[in-house]
Amino acid sequence: MTWNPKLDFVTKKRKVFVLRKGSLMYFDNMVLYYKPTCPFCHKVLAFMEQEDIAMPMRDTLEPGVKDDLIRIAGKGQVPCLIVDGVPMFESDDIIRFLGDLILEREEG
Repeated sequence: MTWNPKLDFVTKKRKVFVLRKGSLMYFDNMVLYYKPTCPFCHKVLAFMEQEDIAMPMRDTLEPGVKDDLIRIAGKGQVPCLIVDGVPMFESDDIIRFLGDLILEREEG
């Protein structure tokens, strides 16, 4: 998933920065830690693709990334969404959280 840095506008909701270009939403203060072979990660990634969501992502198979995740979150479980330094595990919880942000965005 790629993101074009030429933004139409920037908004701030619940301390979550949403940058929008066309139909793509980019969450600036979140990082998704994932592993390409993890089916639960694929579930989150499929939701993000379906909803045109992008954010910084880190592959835990790359050198040092899993160590970073353990340092930040206390364990190496993926998927893990870090929001303002706070870890969120479990694919269903991550999808629900992102879905709620989309609903707030559409209602606001």
